[in-house]
Amino acid sequence: SEARKRLGLPHDMPIVLYAGRFFEWKGLEILPQAAAKTPSIRWQIVGGDRSDFARLVSEPLPENCMFAGSRPHNEMPLWFAAADVLLVLGTARDIQSYRYTSPMKLFEYLAAGRPIIASNTPAIREIVSEKEVIFYKPDDAYDLARAVESMVVQSEVLTERSEAAMHLAVASSWRARAERIVHFIEKTTCS
Repeated sequence: SEARKRLGLPHDMPIVLYAGRFFEWKGLEILPQAAAKTPSIRWQIVGGDRSDFARLVSEPLPENCMFAGSRPHNEMPLWFAAADVLLVLGTARDIQSYRYTSPMKLFEYLAAGRPIIASNTPAIREIVSEKEVIFYKPDDAYDLARAVESMVVQSEVLTERSEAAMHLAVASSWRARAERIVHFIEKTTCS
C-alpha cells in the first residue's frame, strides 16, 4: 500500500508488473494480448515508454497497459512491492530465449517476496519450479491471462510460493554460491 502511494499507483485494482528492457527476443507481444483479456487488471510495464514498446510490438495497446518508462535501479524495490504479481517473459520462437536465457530479473523477483508468473521455458525451469512460480505456456496469451487471473485470487497458494521463492533467492545469492565453492575447494583439497 505504501509503495503504491509513493509511486502514485491505484489501490483499487490488481497490478501485474513486467520490468525489463524491450527486446524482440523476449516475446513482448504477449503483454497487450493478455492485458486485453483481463481488463480489470493493470499491466504495469517498467523499462521503457509506450512509443519504445510500440516500435517492437505491433499489437494494439489496451487501456490497462501502463508504462512507467526507465526507472532508476534503486527505485525498483518499490515497483516490486507495489505489484500483486511479477512477470518473467520468454518465447519459444527464439532459441536463445527459450533454451539459454535465464533472466537476471528472475533472481531480483525471487528476492522481492512477491508472487511470480514465468514463461514455461527450459531456460527458466533451470532456476525455478512450480514450488516458486506459476508457469504459463510460452507465446500463449490466453494461458498467461488465465495464470494472472488465478494468481490474483489465490492468496494462500501465493504466500507459499513467495516464501519458497525467497528461500531460493537466499540459496542463489552471491554469498551462498561463494560459500559452496569454498566448501567444495576445502573438501577436495583436504581429502
